Amino acid sequence: MPGIESLYQETTHEAAFDSDARDPPPRCFPGTRGKEVRKVVSWASQSGDQPLLWVKGEGGAGKSALAQTCVEELENMGMPFAAFFFSQARGWNNHRRLILTIAYQLSTQLPEYRTLLDAKIRQDRSLLYHKRMASQFKELILDPFGELERTGINTRRRIPIFVDALDECDTIAAQYEIVQLVASAAEKLPHAFCWAFFSRPEMHLEEVFSHRYLNPRYLQTIILPRLQITNNIAQGEMLPLHLARGQRIPFRINPTDTPTSIATGLYLASVTSIAESDGVDRNVYSPRPNPMDNHRLKDHFVDLPAHLDSGDKMQGRVIKVFGVRQMACNPAWGMVVFASFLAFCAWYALR
Repeated sequence: MPGIESLYQETTHEAAFDSDARDPPPRCFPGTRGKEVRKVVSWASQSGDQPLLWVKGEGGAGKSALAQTCVEELENMGMPFAAFFFSQARGWNNHRRLILTIAYQLSTQLPEYRTLLDAKIRQDRSLLYHKRMASQFKELILDPFGELERTGINTRRRIPIFVDALDECDTIAAQYEIVQLVASAAEKLPHAFCWAFFSRPEMHLEEVFSHRYLNPRYLQTIILPRLQITNNIAQGEMLPLHLARGQRIPFRINPTDTPTSIATGLYLASVTSIAESDGVDRNVYSPRPNPMDNHRLKDHFVDLPAHLDSGDKMQGRVIKVFGVRQMACNPAWGMVVFASFLAFCAWYALR
């Protein structure tokens, strides 16, 4: 069996940016996160001095949407890249599959690398099944690209590799090791790759990204805050409700807002604050019990359980607002929720 075919069988294809399992993926809504998208894409497409990027933000800040949007921009630019979207709930969190998946994705875009990779695997198939991640990284990534660099192939531009939801990788030890391996690669092959990690600012990740082995001049950090609610919907801007289940989001209703503007915003929230019906997206719906299943209005706050990334996430999803689930198989459901919110919020704002 060819080495690449063996690698194909050990790859987590569902974690790719364009996999059917993630369709439709979270994306930044048009008109939002433009500054962050430009910054990440510019970093990934230029040969700068910082081959590592860490985008950190709390749950619901839109990290996966930003990663997806940036990767799609790179695809439109014709750049070779790799992307792995970890998901603990969906089972795409095996750290041993990360390097294999990245290697396979790159092999489909770089013929010279594919030839070297196939020969490596044919020579030692245990790389796919029994070797530790450090050995996989060296044998399947570093050594082949080092050889290409020495022969003058693929040295004109760094190859960006995106790793989303690093905090959902199966073990903390593996998360540490991944960053350590990449930091080491930045020292050995600074012109071959640039690595972008997206994660929550967990304490252990704060520690690993500030560790002494990671040269600060190699790392760029972007802190991704939640977008604030605006009243500029009429001017073409989206109501940026980037929400996380189980968190109390300040959604203040201004007495000067008109019922139309309130309802418009709530309609956008209702049709885009969406949860997977099986509860598998960490930013959309958490399978863990949550005491906030019965949502109430308190002090001008609305507790919404779902993560809003893009209006494209309509088909086959679930809208869950105030504890009520409705299948969102077509936009008509959004209008039902819209009408309900219009009546309630007009009363609430004007009482």
